[in-house]
Amino acid sequence: MMNNILISFCLPIYNVVDFIDECLQSVVNQEIMGYEIVCLDDCFTDGSYELLKLLADKYCNLRVLQNAHNSGVSFTRNELIRKAKGKYVWFVDSDDMLYPGVVKPVLKAAEEKQVDVLLGNYLRIPEICKEQFNPISSITISENHQLRILPADKVGTVMSAIWAGVFRKEFLIENKLFFNEKMIVQEDTLFYYECSLRTNKIYNFIEPSYLYRQRYTSVMHTRDARRALCYYHSMVEMYRVYKQHYDSGDYIDKIVLEDKLSHMLQNLPMTLVAISDFVMVKRELKQLKQKGLYPFKPTHLPSSNIRRIILYLLSNEVGFWMVHMMYRLRSLSE
Repeated sequence: MMNNILISFCLPIYNVVDFIDECLQSVVNQEIMGYEIVCLDDCFTDGSYELLKLLADKYCNLRVLQNAHNSGVSFTRNELIRKAKGKYVWFVDSDDMLYPGVVKPVLKAAEEKQVDVLLGNYLRIPEICKEQFNPISSITISENHQLRILPADKVGTVMSAIWAGVFRKEFLIENKLFFNEKMIVQEDTLFYYECSLRTNKIYNFIEPSYLYRQRYTSVMHTRDARRALCYYHSMVEMYRVYKQHYDSGDYIDKIVLEDKLSHMLQNLPMTLVAISDFVMVKRELKQLKQKGLYPFKPTHLPSSNIRRIILYLLSNEVGFWMVHMMYRLRSLSE
């Protein structure tokens, strides 16, 4: 019987049968009381759901659920928010792991500070990880205004990843803060931004909270023609939502939002150019031009010289079609 649940670990399940048990052990080994693990399978066919049903006998705090049909990670996370019984939710990707010992001090700090959001940092680990990590017993907390400090790794690479810490469930429910189900990429970024508009009780800590597995067959690293199109549609939706906030005056810092909109003007052609369907690309580019969203002036320059060159090429139509042709030639050769 799971009573007085303080935290729900929410795991969307998608083709991760080889890593699920290790992920669950990283939660169970935290040695905390008053928790549940909620796994929601998104109807993949690798045997993950069947394995989880067996593991439910091994882990008494585990609840195993399944979507009616494959619905995507945003839908699945939203369902997990609704079904969670804990005061706090911690999103965990089921091929990753929690950092040893981190949950107890996180919950202690969350209760003391009465946080709505509390985020740590992360470490990258290889697909097969043999390293042993020393558990942490305390964390160093600081205020995090408007989520200007997002999770970073040892070399300072920032990710708008949703798995770095806890969110108070009622804060999410009361403010209708859910993941945008029209997006398959950067939904975390948008979710974080909208959370920052609704509270000043956001904190972060410098210690690692999460072990991020580098798996190049994962959803994040998979690209095909269909997914390229979905990436573009995600950027269109993200721009629409940011613009809606801007036009309605629903923001805290106008400069921050203008910077996001400027960044999106680059992301739209950068994702569109990778789509192989020439007719579709031509139509979408025409629409961007009609809406005044293209051409754009490069403002967010990447560190890579090659990426900078591509960005400058994309900023005008002749260069855009040159890059598109390179993508098409590459796809034909694969």
